[in-house]
Amino acid sequence: MAFVDVEDWLVVGLDARLSWPVASKPQQSATRFVVVRRTGGAATLRVFDRPLVVVETYAPFEGQAVEMLNEARAYLLALRGIERSVNVYRVSEVGGPGNLPDPLRPKLARYTATFELHLIGL
Repeated sequence: MAFVDVEDWLVVGLDARLSWPVASKPQQSATRFVVVRRTGGAATLRVFDRPLVVVETYAPFEGQAVEMLNEARAYLLALRGIERSVNVYRVSEVGGPGNLPDPLRPKLARYTATFELHLIGL
């Protein structure tokens, strides 16, 4: 009965479904990986949360990064009902997909998308 650690919750869910490592911070040695970050969002009650989450995909080529992002988007947009101790009411894509190169990793393509989730922690 508390707020959901949405980054950890989504990392676990996406990691189980994608073929690439998923984490809440960029991987130093991997060439293909997914990053999930909470960037904001408001809570209306102690257990009802509306986090804004950015999903970033990194790959050697733009087409690969887009493919990875589309797989992550499909998973997120299909979330409904009870999922690992969280009641998911709605997921909306509010930004993206966008081509956003990372200046710290110039040899990798990065695509991002932003989602708003409506969650209740059980």
